Amino acid sequence: MVSDYAGWRRWVFDHPVAGEGERAWYFAGGEMAFDPEADAENALLWVTRLFDEANLLPDDFSMAQIGQGLWFLIDPSGSSHMFALTNPAIPFARRAKGIASIAALYQGLFDPKCSRATGGRKLHGICAAFWSVAPFAPMGREAAPTEQDQAFLAVLEKIAVLENPVCRKSVLEALDFWKGAYPERTQAIRARITG
Repeated sequence: MVSDYAGWRRWVFDHPVAGEGERAWYFAGGEMAFDPEADAENALLWVTRLFDEANLLPDDFSMAQIGQGLWFLIDPSGSSHMFALTNPAIPFARRAKGIASIAALYQGLFDPKCSRATGGRKLHGICAAFWSVAPFAPMGREAAPTEQDQAFLAVLEKIAVLENPVCRKSVLEALDFWKGAYPERTQAIRARITG
C-alpha cells in the first residue's frame, strides 16, 4: 500500500504505457495500492501537489506515461481521485486549493506540452477531454452561486487566456457544460477566447 506522496506519484505514473487497443494498467484488476475514497484527505493533498508541480513530471516520466497517469486520475472510470476536490466532508478552504491547482496543471504542463507532436496521443487526449471526463458539475446558478462553482469558474478564467489551442478547446467544452447554470459568467469567459 502507498503511504506517502512520492510512492503515490510513482504508483500513478511509473507503468508501461498501454498500446493501441490495449487496456491501461489500472484496468487489469487486482488490489489498488491506494484508495482515494477511504483516504480522501490524502487524495486531495496529493492531487493538489501533483497539479501544482505538474511542470516537474517530464523530469521523471515520459509524456505517454504522464498522459496515461492523468487519465487514471481524472477519469472516474480509472479512479475516484477527483471526487476529493468536491467532497463536502473536507473543508472548502482545502478543496479550493485543489480546485485552483487545476490551473497550475494547465499552465505548467498542458499549455507547454500538449500537442500531438510533443505530448503524444494520451497527454493530448486528457488535455482536450479534461472537463468532459472529470466529475465536476455546477451545484448552483448565477443568481445563487456556490463557493465551489466560483472556484471552478475562476480556474476556467485563468486557463482561457492560455495560447495552446488544445487548452482553449478544453475550456470551450467546459463552458458549454456550465452555461446552463452560469450563462453570463461563461459568456464572459468565452469572449476571452473567441474575441
